[in-house]
Amino acid sequence: ELADIWPVSIKDKDGVVIKRNSLSALKRRQFMYAFWNVLGVLLYGMTPIVVLVYRKIRGVPSALGYVWQMAYPFDKTKPVIHGLVYIFESCSGCISVCCMLGSDLFFMTMASHISMFLRLLQDQIRHLGSFESKDLIETGSNDCYTDIVEVVKIHQRLIRYINDLEDAFAVVNLINVLLSSVNICFVLFNIAFLDSWMEMSNKFYLGAVLTQTFIVCWYADDIYRA
Repeated sequence: ELADIWPVSIKDKDGVVIKRNSLSALKRRQFMYAFWNVLGVLLYGMTPIVVLVYRKIRGVPSALGYVWQMAYPFDKTKPVIHGLVYIFESCSGCISVCCMLGSDLFFMTMASHISMFLRLLQDQIRHLGSFESKDLIETGSNDCYTDIVEVVKIHQRLIRYINDLEDAFAVVNLINVLLSSVNICFVLFNIAFLDSWMEMSNKFYLGAVLTQTFIVCWYADDIYRA
């Protein structure tokens, strides 16, 4: 779908500006979103090591902690198993974040392209009957029939494209928002009543969950307003 209707003409200056701004904004948002989530999981994974080194420097007896508070069907405090558990939890966190990023970045890309196409379609509609009209160039007539047919066809394809995207992400995003809402409630409870003010892990997690929910709402509103 995208390959056939992707704007490639450089004569339409307004369309070029819309496409350039949309793609540059998408790149910035994706980079910042990926950086924030990767930074969060790295901080989670490195926290036990940093705490261990800090306590060793101060001469306080300490052992390597864990990334997550998880229960295992074996004794995870044994030295070798302890190290393997730490590696497993670090890798599982990275894999989970990468899977989440793959889905979210794909959704961001598709939603951003839909919004861009809708803005380009608006630009084409505004230029109906102008001197750049295909009818005026090809036939000398300015009844806009060819341009209107082209606009209608693009609009119909965008509708199919939006429906396909909705079918792919409607249930996923619904579950995502519901689970994120529950997580936000529990994390806020921990931050307010259980954690100390210097405890940063839950605060970083809260920021990541809020960012993910914001991304879904942002692009839904962007498509709605396009």
